[in-house]
Amino acid sequence: MMDPMIKTSLKEDYAENGYLLLKNFIPKYSIDEYNFIVERARLNLQLTKNRIGGLHLAEPSLLDLVNTKKLLPILQMCLDDEPSLFNSLNFEYGTSQGTHVDCQFFYPCPEHSMIGVWIALEEVTDKNGPLFIYKKSHKLKVLHSEELAKVNSEFNEARNAIIHGGNKSKIAELGVMYGDTLIDRIESEGFERKAFASLNPGDVVIWHSSLAHGGSAVMNPIMTRKSAVFHFFGKSAKLFDHNAFLLEPKLELTSTDSVKDYKREFMHINGLAVQKFKTFVIFCTYIQNTYLWFNVFIYSCKITIAHNSKLKKICQFQ
Repeated sequence: MMDPMIKTSLKEDYAENGYLLLKNFIPKYSIDEYNFIVERARLNLQLTKNRIGGLHLAEPSLLDLVNTKKLLPILQMCLDDEPSLFNSLNFEYGTSQGTHVDCQFFYPCPEHSMIGVWIALEEVTDKNGPLFIYKKSHKLKVLHSEELAKVNSEFNEARNAIIHGGNKSKIAELGVMYGDTLIDRIESEGFERKAFASLNPGDVVIWHSSLAHGGSAVMNPIMTRKSAVFHFFGKSAKLFDHNAFLLEPKLELTSTDSVKDYKREFMHINGLAVQKFKTFVIFCTYIQNTYLWFNVFIYSCKITIAHNSKLKKICQFQ
């Protein structure tokens, strides 16, 4: 059981800053085992791309990294709910991904009911593209699309064209416009940017779904920056996809009676509730800020499906 004093301190830090940095949190042998499994998958399936999504569906033992009595109580504290895993991402290199908030892509109701868990799998420096966050930016009110449409005529016009014209292939462009507005708001409010440029394997960063974050520029392109990200939701929370966040009225996203939410189904792996997908693309190459997990396909990107009988069997949930 977590020490009550430590729990109180962590809870206060998370509420105030929107993130937690847990140094030396995961032991070296766990990191080594995790890296071995990921590297084996890359070699066996000839995966050369940086980002691998959903590898835990093919290799459930990867979840041993986060399904621990040490981490889960912290996640439960942050979520005020039982943690359930939605997805995982594995990276070989730094992403240089621009500033964004996760709730734009998978919006939780209540808003605090989703967190990101980022784990350093090797040393991170200022040369290999460290993760960055904007401290306390989770306190910035989430701007819903209909609210942005009232003050941004270009966004309003593009949004209405999709809603009334039915051309959802333009969703990615709408998402980029929303992201640009977020960056403007972050800069105008003067939130402090913090880059985690000195991390060791096993260090963990946890962030709130509304905390702005991204990947710093990679200064040395031959340096890897192996890392893993796990997104957790409160098990009882509602979940809305990228389309719903950008197109639905705010009331639909904040009401417990909404029927527009993504219908969640779980399987359990060693006691951990894990999102169950009827169909799912495991290995993908993404274009920044345009991925849509929920529609099974991804706009503006190349999709690679690994032709492996083991993976096919795992993907075809009944």
